[in-house]
Amino acid sequence: MGNRLDWEFGEEADTVSPTTTTATELERSAIWFWLVVIIFGGVLGLVWQVGQSRIRQANEDLRQQVQRVLDLETAAFRQGDGDLLFTLLTNDPAWQAAQLRPENLAFWQGNPVVTRADAHDTAVWANITWQSNGQTWQRLAFFTWQDNNQLRHAATDPAYWGRKLATEHTWGILAYAEVDQVWADEIGFFVDDLVAELCARGCLAEQLPLEIRLTDGYGETAVPHEITLPSPRLVALTADGQPAPIFWELLTQAVTDHLTTAVLRFGVPRHQPILDYETAAHTFMASHPNIQIEIIWLDEFPDTTLLTTLDGVALTPPADLIAAGLVADLTPLAQTDRTFDSNDFYEQIWAGAHWQNRLWMMPQAGQMRLLFYEKEAYEQAGLTPPSLRWTWTEMAEDLLHLTAVPTPDERWGFIDVGIDSLLAYAYGQAASCTNQIAFPCSLRQNPAAIAAALTWYKEMTAVPGLMPDLAATPSHLREAVMVNWLTAARHAAIWVDDPIGYEHRLLIRPLGVTPFPGSDRFDGITPLWVHGSFMTRTTKRPFATWQWLKFLSTIPPTPRLRLIPARPSIADQTHYWHRLPRPLSEAMRTAFPFTRPVPLDEQTIFNRVMLDKIISGAQSPEEAAQSIAPIHWFNWAVTQSRAK
Repeated sequence: MGNRLDWEFGEEADTVSPTTTTATELERSAIWFWLVVIIFGGVLGLVWQVGQSRIRQANEDLRQQVQRVLDLETAAFRQGDGDLLFTLLTNDPAWQAAQLRPENLAFWQGNPVVTRADAHDTAVWANITWQSNGQTWQRLAFFTWQDNNQLRHAATDPAYWGRKLATEHTWGILAYAEVDQVWADEIGFFVDDLVAELCARGCLAEQLPLEIRLTDGYGETAVPHEITLPSPRLVALTADGQPAPIFWELLTQAVTDHLTTAVLRFGVPRHQPILDYETAAHTFMASHPNIQIEIIWLDEFPDTTLLTTLDGVALTPPADLIAAGLVADLTPLAQTDRTFDSNDFYEQIWAGAHWQNRLWMMPQAGQMRLLFYEKEAYEQAGLTPPSLRWTWTEMAEDLLHLTAVPTPDERWGFIDVGIDSLLAYAYGQAASCTNQIAFPCSLRQNPAAIAAALTWYKEMTAVPGLMPDLAATPSHLREAVMVNWLTAARHAAIWVDDPIGYEHRLLIRPLGVTPFPGSDRFDGITPLWVHGSFMTRTTKRPFATWQWLKFLSTIPPTPRLRLIPARPSIADQTHYWHRLPRPLSEAMRTAFPFTRPVPLDEQTIFNRVMLDKIISGAQSPEEAAQSIAPIHWFNWAVTQSRAK
């Protein structure tokens, strides 16, 4: 039995032992499996954490890069250095001009801080906060990497906005981008209430329906029944991401402008306006009964306080005023108005209304001065009268002979109480066209050309009896000085004058008329002063003001002023060129194709302070040409104080 039991036992042991060994192996395998899983998971977790850390670091690095660009922009803004600020933006004139809008000026003043920056291909989408009036605001901003690996502040990135959507309302259509859908109902209901309120008081029902479009830009539109506004994301959001009050103000202003009668306050200079604005206003209001024009007479250029109460001004805006953000950019209105034909303007006059590739005023007329000469003086000196195409060298030689002839009265060789001769001389030096000079071939001023003109002026005034130092006489004294220096007892052989003075001077003594001299290579270049009207940035009636300015461009200037109508169609209707006296007509027709509009930032480039320094020897012409003060951007108060 013992053997059997031993066998049985042995048999039992043989059957039980393998089972125990298999369980142990499975347990060990499970331990190893979970150990591997734990290790692998730990590795994955570590890799994920490292990856996330690197992503966060990359995002932080990108945020800091965007912040550095923003800091440079802010510093340029505070220094009034618009040229530097614009180099940090993409090369887009509309985007650059948009920085002068009030909501953007407030942004730059508020110490903007980048809170987030995300890369999307070559674009960067950034969230930026800033402070204003004790409140924190935020907005979306775009940046882009350019070919030179430089980060530039951009107007938009089309990839951000998504599909174009629209919703219908009783007042019309609200169009918006997909990302702005979250506010579509709120904005639509807001306009519902606003239109109801305006119409309860008597709105212009014929202006309905409206189409309000929220866009990824800042351009306004002159299309009837259409309003364009920048997305709230581009204007300002509250700290919790809702449209800020400034957006609702812009929306209210735009709807009100279209649906209610407008009363425009329009500033007009009391001294010699270029046309009869009161008659023009009555004619305009007869065809635009929903727009009333109130003429505000100005004895001088309006200061900031008065300017912000006006909708427009019948004056050429100084470049400093534009740079301060007080003049509205008319470009988008001109581009979207289907009834406005920009091709119906003389090319030179149209160009003269532009600066920094944007339209800042509505051109109405061009003014070109000419050289008048005394025929008897030429006869006494035995000289041949100037031709319509003569040179500065020929004029200098004539003046030496003319001043060498003794006269019983006091006669000067040459007189210019303005800066036209300086400009014309400088333009001739800057001309670099290979063929005959003609607009728009002429270039902007450069220091070498300015220095050459100053040298010419200094040499001319240094010769006794050749030319008195009268240039840059204030405009309000110019005519009085001319009368004083061109009387019977005191006169000049050659002088610069307006076409309006032709008959008056002719009654005193026989005279001839000729354009400014040129060179052996180029015809003379005559400065062209463009007159017009501008819209203030603070107007709450841009659509109505545009209609008025557009109308003014169709009104001919007062005939006796002999200003050239801005539109050739108006010149043809009034027979402008045919009504000029023949000698004057020949000179003006010869000179006009070669006129060069005086840019808005060059209209005071030669001033009394500069001329006094070069005459006294305090500065050389080269030093004076290099020391022209740059325009101070973004701050009109600083500009005014500096001018004083």
